[in-house]
Amino acid sequence: MITHVLNGDSLVRQLPVEISPYIVARECFIEGPVANTVEDDFWADRKSYLQDLTIQNKIDYNIDVKAEFEKIKSISESAEICLWFEYDLFCQINMWFVINYILRHLPPIKVSWAKPDHHNWSGFGMMSQSSLKKSFNERIVLSSNDLDSFAIFWSYYQSSKLELIKKSKLLNNPKFPKLKSTVEALLDLHPVFGDNRVVTILKKIKSDFPNAPFATIFQLFSIEAGIYGLGDVQVLKILNDIVGHNFSQS
Repeated sequence: MITHVLNGDSLVRQLPVEISPYIVARECFIEGPVANTVEDDFWADRKSYLQDLTIQNKIDYNIDVKAEFEKIKSISESAEICLWFEYDLFCQINMWFVINYILRHLPPIKVSWAKPDHHNWSGFGMMSQSSLKKSFNERIVLSSNDLDSFAIFWSYYQSSKLELIKKSKLLNNPKFPKLKSTVEALLDLHPVFGDNRVVTILKKIKSDFPNAPFATIFQLFSIEAGIYGLGDVQVLKILNDIVGHNFSQS
């Protein structure tokens, strides 16, 4: 039996019905507190941080997010876990967490990764059902070394030791052709001094197009910084911090 772990609900609506059962990862670990290593406190921190975001107001965090991850603990060790995550930083950090969670809560188990069939940052969004089936059929099996490395990436991310991720040999593994660029984007998101790259890009867009509506700003940002995989909720939040008031989303 194969259990699929999907990064978000949008993929649920795209996948062929025969690709099931699935667990949905409804989180955005690219932002907010992640440092707490006590699991109950970690989830409490995440719930507190996310409860004010528009997307989170529509769901019950304990039921729809935390409990969904906890379903992983019940997967049989004779099963396979197929991860459906894209190449962008948003998805990759979520995937690192999931792999770390699997290794902490399950005995050794087969884990595979169904990847997008292209190497840009649009991910699964533009893929047809037949293309998604092809990605599943061509999924790669992650070795124990692969899994250990990704799990350690999460630990380094959680403890803000980002430079250690950059030293991993996994970044030069041809199985993961976008990983090096994604990790470099992570480091650019957490500079030692000055604005991070996301803020810098948004400031330039706002300067170049001072009267542009948010939809235009978000479109331009996605073209320039698709590697981050940020959605409109995250970008609007950052933009509000930049302009110092609630920027109109219309």
